[in-house]
Amino acid sequence: MQFNGVVDSNKGARRLYERVGFIEAGIIPKGFQVKDGHYEDMHIMYYKLAE
Repeated sequence: MQFNGVVDSNKGARRLYERVGFIEAGIIPKGFQVKDGHYEDMHIMYYKLAE
């Protein structure tokens, strides 16, 4: 299962996903535009459902 990205500045959400077992697959540099117009990196997370 894939979760389509957590914005870099949302550190609380990133910690939560990691705590419940999600794994970071990679980072999309400047992959998200914030309301004020600047761009932030996105962390792509996934959860392995079965072996």
